[in-house]
Amino acid sequence: LKSESEDEKYHKSHRHKESRKRREKSPEIQSKREEKSRERKKSLSLSPPVDLVELGRKRLAEEANKKATLEAEQKQLLEATEDERKKRRERVLAWRESLKKDMPTAETDNPTKVWTLEDEMDEDEPDLKITDTKQPINQPDDNIDPLDAYMIELKDSMLLQKEEKTVRCEELEEKSNVIQTVVISKVSKIPEESEILEQFGDAAEYSSEEDIDDTPITQFSKKNTKVLPSVDHNKIYYKEFRKNFYIEVPEIAKMTDAEVIAYRAELENITVKGRGCPRPIKKWVQIGSSPTILEILKKLNYIKPTPIQRQALPAVMSGRDVIGIAKTGSGKTLAFLLPMFRHILDQPHLGDGDGPIAIILSPTRELAVQIYKECRKFTKYLDLRAVCVYGGSVVSEQIAELKKGAEIAICTPGRLIDMLAANSGRVTNCRRCTFLVLDEADRMFDMGFEPQVSKIMEQIRPDRQICLFTATFSINMEAHARKILNKPLEAFALSFMSRLLLERGIRFAVK
Repeated sequence: LKSESEDEKYHKSHRHKESRKRREKSPEIQSKREEKSRERKKSLSLSPPVDLVELGRKRLAEEANKKATLEAEQKQLLEATEDERKKRRERVLAWRESLKKDMPTAETDNPTKVWTLEDEMDEDEPDLKITDTKQPINQPDDNIDPLDAYMIELKDSMLLQKEEKTVRCEELEEKSNVIQTVVISKVSKIPEESEILEQFGDAAEYSSEEDIDDTPITQFSKKNTKVLPSVDHNKIYYKEFRKNFYIEVPEIAKMTDAEVIAYRAELENITVKGRGCPRPIKKWVQIGSSPTILEILKKLNYIKPTPIQRQALPAVMSGRDVIGIAKTGSGKTLAFLLPMFRHILDQPHLGDGDGPIAIILSPTRELAVQIYKECRKFTKYLDLRAVCVYGGSVVSEQIAELKKGAEIAICTPGRLIDMLAANSGRVTNCRRCTFLVLDEADRMFDMGFEPQVSKIMEQIRPDRQICLFTATFSINMEAHARKILNKPLEAFALSFMSRLLLERGIRFAVK
């Protein structure tokens, strides 16, 4: 059966081929093909030959025309702008000439004469002579000792001041014009902080933390104090954020309570207060930080964490408010920097007009610069920006850096308040701030920064995380910490003698 089917297929294909050959040989099909070929030849003969040279010339001419039109338009624009500039210059010159004409000539005529009272009565003239502070003082003779002459001059000046005070008191009661002029001259000398911050000049410098011994400024210091607007956090919608990033390693989880107590005793007798405090770590890897941070720690030769770091790092990484007490130079900065980086990287990027996510407050500019340098070692590899803001430096540069956007702000309390109040709050804000650090808090409160810190705390959302690190922990310091922090964990990393002295001092203060 198979052989028959194959034979049939072969015969069919052979028949089709033969039928095609017959059709091709038929005269009708050949005539049609010839007609089609003739028509193609005619169409080719009718179409004129294309001259490529002429096409190229036309295109070049069109491009030249376009260039000429563009140049003409540019010339017209330049001429129009030059005319406008000339007109503006003429207007400015005319305005300056009008100002020169309108300027009063009284000062040029009598430069030494400050004011006159020609309209007053003759009875008031002797009183005015007393107020004139430019009266000539009797010069000492050549035979008088210079020290005696100096003492005589001091006495005369003191007498003149007393006489001036008495005359001014009398004139205040009569509401004379003389006292008004004196008060206005004093007020005009006072530089306002808002004007300095809004001008953003290159040489504009202002330090809100330095005490200036100037009498007119101290009289009007209450008027120039910065007032931050009150914030109602109940009316603001804050996005939720993650605090707890700590996962306990099995090696530490297996430790018994007795082993934990013995391990803390080895680490400078660390004592812990507060419920739910995590156990201290032994290595950097046990924090749960990113591999880039671990590589940076290796490059910086940070082989092992210090005692305060071993207890404070897991406590801060778990999202709790922490009070870290340790001596200076014990590595407290890394104890809050490493959890801060993990906290920032978990949140979305900054948008337009957003303030910093983490704020570090320090009492002095030297400490702020030191923290900034330590922070920069990590931020350049983590794609984060940090800004150092402190008093006594150029305001315009700090404002420009804050407007660019920075995730971390290391600042002193006074200058941070200036930045929050400058330009009606358009420089920076605390809406995105969720991580706050008070470094050297004992010095901060001893220097009198408590009202500034409380103002800053009012601007930050209530569910923020706060870390407070200090070298001493007095009763006043503890009271301040209890106001600010929410169920904090306390970690004391002090030697036996220093802790004994601290406890005795606290007991003595309580008694």
